[in-house]
Amino acid sequence: TLYKLCCTQRSMLSRLLTTACRAPTTTSTCANGIRHKICQFSSIPIPVTRVASVLQLKVSGEEQAVQLDGHMKVMTKMMEEHPGFEKAIRNVCKSEWAYELQFVFTAEGFGEWGTSSTRDKVHAQYLSALDACGIQEDEVYGGARVHDEW
Repeated sequence: TLYKLCCTQRSMLSRLLTTACRAPTTTSTCANGIRHKICQFSSIPIPVTRVASVLQLKVSGEEQAVQLDGHMKVMTKMMEEHPGFEKAIRNVCKSEWAYELQFVFTAEGFGEWGTSSTRDKVHAQYLSALDACGIQEDEVYGGARVHDEW
């Protein structure tokens, strides 16, 4: 897998992939004249145009999932203020009660999310939602993924 990240992007994903990469890195210029930092894991390129901020946790059952849904819908509305935020996706496994969220951004929007004042408000809402639902923050996995749809 080959990740291409715009050199000017200051996103968490950019830092993660370029600092944690043990494979060779290089730079190249795309057809648009943008310089990209490349971390090569194989010969197939995966351009980063959209990024999903991912949350994964377990809920106790239907009632807690519905309660958390209400809070996440409020949080999603707040995120719509941020340029580059596209959508939220929620998946629930009703046999394991696995609850997963993806907040999808443009790569540029995600890069600016970390320093956004909207992020600060959304994070406060997130912590409040977890507390209201009886979920500890350390029980939630958070990460970033390159996001594509076909």
